[in-house]
Amino acid sequence: MGLLFKVRNDDGEDFDIIPIEIVKTLREIYDIEIKKQGYIKLLENKRLRSKDYLVDIIERSGINVSKYLRMNELKDIIVNNVKPSVLLGGFNSRDGLSSDIIYEWVKELGLGVSGTKETRIYKIIEYFDSYKEKVVVELDDERIQWFDNYELLAARNLEELRQGHVISKDLECEKKFEKATDYIFQVLLNNAPLDLIGSEHPDGILTFNDKLIMWDNKSKETQVNLKDHMAQFDRYIRSSEKNVASFLVIGPSFTEKSVEEAMKYQLLNDTVITLITAKELKDLAVKWNSKKGDETFPLGYFKQPGKFNSKLISY
Repeated sequence: MGLLFKVRNDDGEDFDIIPIEIVKTLREIYDIEIKKQGYIKLLENKRLRSKDYLVDIIERSGINVSKYLRMNELKDIIVNNVKPSVLLGGFNSRDGLSSDIIYEWVKELGLGVSGTKETRIYKIIEYFDSYKEKVVVELDDERIQWFDNYELLAARNLEELRQGHVISKDLECEKKFEKATDYIFQVLLNNAPLDLIGSEHPDGILTFNDKLIMWDNKSKETQVNLKDHMAQFDRYIRSSEKNVASFLVIGPSFTEKSVEEAMKYQLLNDTVITLITAKELKDLAVKWNSKKGDETFPLGYFKQPGKFNSKLISY
């Protein structure tokens, strides 16, 4: 059995892929805790701005450095020579960043704060391990127009969408609603969706630590009734190779029974069903982008059973 296998996407492009099961084994063999781009992003955090702290960690790792090195030079040394678990936790249980600092960091990222200091450190590492570089979006990105009309697309307001030259055919409404959602996660919330192959999958998938967050768009002229779609969503969740932490359903609005259905599903399964309206997601994206810019939105906020509550988010 080889390490690589070739797949082809819907556009006919071929990719060489290493199966996730093999990736995990290779990382264990080579003792790799985090991808390089994620480690670089982790080092940008305000809690790691002390030059003395970085120099101390480097020297105690057996590397002699000049105290006159610049911060970017120290960070380069750390990325290439010091594991993130050592950078954050030091060399023993009383070493590294304080428990209070680690606790606040985990809380800020929207991750669960339960567990020991070591557990929280690995939550931080897993979070940044899933970090992806922000995609540079051209000003003429056609998805911007679809995002501007996001609520109309969700509600299938076909007449107004045609008048605004957003769509020319009814069939375009659903697809442009999906593409506008990609834009929200990729550009405004700085969480790049995974590339999906084939047709039997939800509209989008995001990496969340060692799990996944899925979403599906429901463009309807009436309220979305979750029960009508649960067989489809349950199929996506059960066929996933990785555990699904949360499944987002994005629509114009939802019936009251949908909330009951979401709560019922969580009681019988390990996956949270979160109902979020197009208006709520759009408002969240605009506010996050205006206040946080390039910061990655903590996906843990989407683990809300039933109706989404934007008041829980810290900006």
